[in-house]
Order: sequence, then C-alpha cells, then structure tokens
Amino acid sequence: MKVAFISWQAAAVADEAWESLSGAHAVAERLGQPALARSADAAHVDGMAQVLVVCAIAALVTALLVGVYLPGHRPAAGAGAADEDMAGAEADAGQ
Repeated sequence: MKVAFISWQAAAVADEAWESLSGAHAVAERLGQPALARSADAAHVDGMAQVLVVCAIAALVTALLVGVYLPGHRPAAGAGAADEDMAGAEADAGQ
C-alpha cells in the first residue's frame, strides 16, 4: 500500500513540475532539490531559443517571398535611356 501511495504522490509531483516553470520551482523548493530548479530553468531557456530560431526562419522566408512576389516599381526596358534624352535636346538647344 505504501508503494502505491509513493508512486501516486511522485506522479502528482511530476505533473505539477511538468505543467509550468513556477510549478517546477515550487516542487524543487518543497523537495529541497535546487538541481531540479536549475534543470527546469535550462529547459525553459532551451525551449525559448528553439522557438526564436523557428520564428527567425519564418520571418526570413516571409521576407524572401514578399520580395519575390510583391509587385514593385521596375522601369521598363529602355526607359532609363528615354529619361536621359528627354531634357537633353531642348535644354541644350539654346546654348
């Protein structure tokens, strides 16, 4: 009977520690296990770093897709030459 109670209690404590970072800190304090708190902190930071990498990749892919598919102002072929000659003949005519 005592073994069943201990396993149930350990499962309840594990569930509490698993649900949140503050829960893990509460369990670590209750059990007197600072290593559990450090482990929870490291797991939290690692998870945040992974999420930030995924977000950075998604932002980069989105920026590339916008750059490729968003219509932009591009001069037509030969338009640059026409702009240079536009004022050339009249401006130089009086000089």
